[in-house]
Amino acid sequence: MAFAGLSVSPLALARSGAEPPALQQHLDWLDASPAAAKRSADATPLLQGRYPQLAGLELRRSADRRNRIEIYRPQIAGIEIYGARLSLLRDARGEARASGGSLPAKLDNAALPTFALDAKQALQQALQSLDIPAVPDAGAAKRSNGDFLRISLTGSGDFTALRPARIKPVWYPTADGLTAAYYAEVLGKRTGESRPLALALVVSAEDGRVLRRQSQIHDLQAFDYRVFANAQGRPYVDPYGYTNPHPTGQANGYKPTVAAPMNLVHLSDAGTGDPWLAATAEETRGNNVDAFFNADTVEEDYCSGEGWGPGFNAAEGDFRARTTAPFRFDYAYDVDTTRNDYDQCRDATAPVPTGDIGLNAKIVQGFYATNWLHDLFYAAGYDEAAGNSQTDNYGRGGIADDPLLVHAASLTTFTYAPTDGESPALTLGYNTQSRSHRDVSAFDLGVLAHEWAHTMFGRLTTSDYYGQPGALNEGTADFVGLFVTVREQDRWAMPGQPAFSAAYAVGAYMNLDYDFSGDDLPIAGSPTNPDNSYYHGIRRYPYSSDLQRNPLTLRHISQDNPVPAGSQPYDWKARSLVNAEIHTAGEVWTTALWQCARNVLAAAPSAQFETRQRDFLRWLVGGLQLFPTDATYTEARNALLFAIRADSEADYRRCRSGFAERGFGSGALSPPRKSFSLRGVEESFRDLDHALSIVEVSLRENGGDGDGVLDRNENGDVLVTLRNSGFAPLSRVTLTVPPLPGLYDLPNGIVVDNIALAPEQTRVIALPVRVRSGFGPLTLPVQAFAWDTQHPEAFALTVRPFEFNVDLRRDRNVDSLAHPATFAADWIRGFDDYPHGCALYVCLGAEGDDLAEVLDWQRRRYNGSWAYVMSDAQLGLNTWLATQPFTVSATTPLEFVLRHDFDFDRSPVTPGYGRIEIRIDGGDWQDAAPLLSAGSASFSGLSGGWRDDTLRFGASLAGHQVQLRLRTRVISTFRPNDAHWAIARAEIRGATQPVFSSVIADQ
Repeated sequence: MAFAGLSVSPLALARSGAEPPALQQHLDWLDASPAAAKRSADATPLLQGRYPQLAGLELRRSADRRNRIEIYRPQIAGIEIYGARLSLLRDARGEARASGGSLPAKLDNAALPTFALDAKQALQQALQSLDIPAVPDAGAAKRSNGDFLRISLTGSGDFTALRPARIKPVWYPTADGLTAAYYAEVLGKRTGESRPLALALVVSAEDGRVLRRQSQIHDLQAFDYRVFANAQGRPYVDPYGYTNPHPTGQANGYKPTVAAPMNLVHLSDAGTGDPWLAATAEETRGNNVDAFFNADTVEEDYCSGEGWGPGFNAAEGDFRARTTAPFRFDYAYDVDTTRNDYDQCRDATAPVPTGDIGLNAKIVQGFYATNWLHDLFYAAGYDEAAGNSQTDNYGRGGIADDPLLVHAASLTTFTYAPTDGESPALTLGYNTQSRSHRDVSAFDLGVLAHEWAHTMFGRLTTSDYYGQPGALNEGTADFVGLFVTVREQDRWAMPGQPAFSAAYAVGAYMNLDYDFSGDDLPIAGSPTNPDNSYYHGIRRYPYSSDLQRNPLTLRHISQDNPVPAGSQPYDWKARSLVNAEIHTAGEVWTTALWQCARNVLAAAPSAQFETRQRDFLRWLVGGLQLFPTDATYTEARNALLFAIRADSEADYRRCRSGFAERGFGSGALSPPRKSFSLRGVEESFRDLDHALSIVEVSLRENGGDGDGVLDRNENGDVLVTLRNSGFAPLSRVTLTVPPLPGLYDLPNGIVVDNIALAPEQTRVIALPVRVRSGFGPLTLPVQAFAWDTQHPEAFALTVRPFEFNVDLRRDRNVDSLAHPATFAADWIRGFDDYPHGCALYVCLGAEGDDLAEVLDWQRRRYNGSWAYVMSDAQLGLNTWLATQPFTVSATTPLEFVLRHDFDFDRSPVTPGYGRIEIRIDGGDWQDAAPLLSAGSASFSGLSGGWRDDTLRFGASLAGHQVQLRLRTRVISTFRPNDAHWAIARAEIRGATQPVFSSVIADQ
């Protein structure tokens, strides 16, 4: 029996789920175009000349004058291509300097597919496939802003639609070309769940399949405002004032104790010239922000969890803060009485106290702080044309009628971040893990700015919310929360150390008196557990350019690379247990951004601090607009660097050096774009213009016996994947793959030269190969060398072993794990959701079969033997390993013999287990225990080392086709505990045919 891909092929796994858009990512520095073309107001000809696939397409153009960014969105027949866009960056002279974005991998606009389903039909099928109990109403869809239609939804008793769905037609790029589809946004609430369901969907107009699913919920006249801000109106970090950076830079239990004064700030706006409130306003509802208390609904004297808006609903008890005098919001807040703050669910039957001073103070602070952020980033280029949130866009572009909604004093904290034209919402509330009831509601500027930044990230990029895009989202949000608290006074906060090298915390105030139910630690502040919230905030380390305080580098995004021993990372809600969790991996991006920004700020004279800080915010906005769809870490790095370089070569070099200090230097490689575990990352600390990497070497069989392995006299290709991992183009790359005489040769030559690669561009080069040796099985090395002849520092070398002249033959009833190929051929593995791959309540976003990428079965040495192992020190297990189907003898009873080692004894509260299950004649899986005449089908506790078990089945299985599987489920734990199941030998007796394979020489 032949097999596909010895030693590198995965076990059989049925694929399911969404189909990622087939897009080619581009990010190019433009330095070779004629000046006239580069200065043309409409860059369509320039872009069509550089990107031939744009020929014949309509390009919808929008311009951002402040940030000198122009966005071009390809359309066909007036319908946009989903995820496709190019951003063009101009310098101060108006010359085009960089372009970035994503274009379809394959395009044939001469033969467009048809929209077989209308918008309602597609939406209904999508809702059904996602088990959302709602149907489109029978009435006609209504035209909405932009190209959208509004379709009202009627939910069952378990689901309530909070807004009509938005939907519009799109072309969805796939590997085979364009698919007719619809982009839709659905917002609703499931009964009994505390948070809303907010989904962005791409639904096939051909058959209703959900091609892409993305959550839009992310995890925080002049008037007078009494707020926590200085007299000039700059918000404090928290009620204790400007508490960043930490006064000593050491984890010494420091906590501020004296509240800063609340000032009565008099202003109409924070620099835009556009008033926050109309002259007739009497409540916290303006052009940019609508801030209010979003009351929960009450059922049988309890909070139902069903009251989340997002819009204002007075009938449920929602209320806005009202003026205390003409043009004045004057409500004071006492930070020393947080335990007495109003909590609706303490006494759900009591009327909502609309006159509560502290509650109104939270609404006012939320209104003020989010308007302040709006104006700060408006000046940085996040304006109407860029897609910001405003009721009235003043005719400046974008889609209007989408002010930011701010829910103050809520029961939790999260962000709803739809695209332009639909109001985003910040739900800001209590830290449920704080014994002192600390409320995020605008009193913790770092957290509020973090949550606000999610709405900006969602408008400026096209990004999913898992893996790298999710981590970049969270990391950018943390950076915004950090950067808006940095002041010139911080320059020499650490005497005798480099400028701006102190320790900054995000979320320090909200995390005071932390006590998490998922860990076994005493409340923070106890003698054995100091409260260092003002040192690390809610992250593993403080944000600092000092690697002694924060040791994170690019490699620490991966599950396989623990943080340095002895660095004492802080754990917040179990996130530190999983490197690839989006908030945790996001810390690495924040750290690199701060290293870059710190270098820029430190180089500027003190008198230019505010100017440089504003410049960096403008570069950040421009960089986000240059992100390709679902950007990787290194693509995000390059986008920001390009935005900076268009203004200042010196600051570009400073920022690039900062990235290199954190492992994002030339030669760094991001993980695969769709990775959940973020494995495959390679860091580099080099700060050079040019670098070259060999990402992968593989073999492809052409013809032959079709088993995926090259055998004697068979032809194939050596596939070498090259990537320009530097910052400048490479145009003279040479690739060499030397032969092994007498074993294999490359009949068409061993060299390919003059390969051109733009920064971050990847190319796969195929060199024909032919096997000459007849011996087998053989394991032979394949070498690949690549270098740029103009830039010798751009050099890469790799060696990979491959199997040749190999076949499999199913001829055994015992699997003794002699070869990795038999594992791939003879076993099927599967995964179920929570708790597999999760640490306590922290998961990576993978579902179903994608969980294999997070935590998979492995063939490896274990306890002195080769074994199939499922193991992790902290993550939960919820998985199985199954045989191929076989037929049971009519005369010999079925027996299953195992040699295994296990530890399921992780939690006395929820014990883990291992179990043998059976499927008969293709039916459902069932516990094997009722069918046994001897032996046990269930295992618990510890095996105490290798042990042998024999399961004997009764005669009822005679003549039936069956499969056997080993099923395990173990929950996660806060403390390391090596839960595992290891299989060293498996034997099946009583089958009519061999079940397992052996490796033989090619026949």
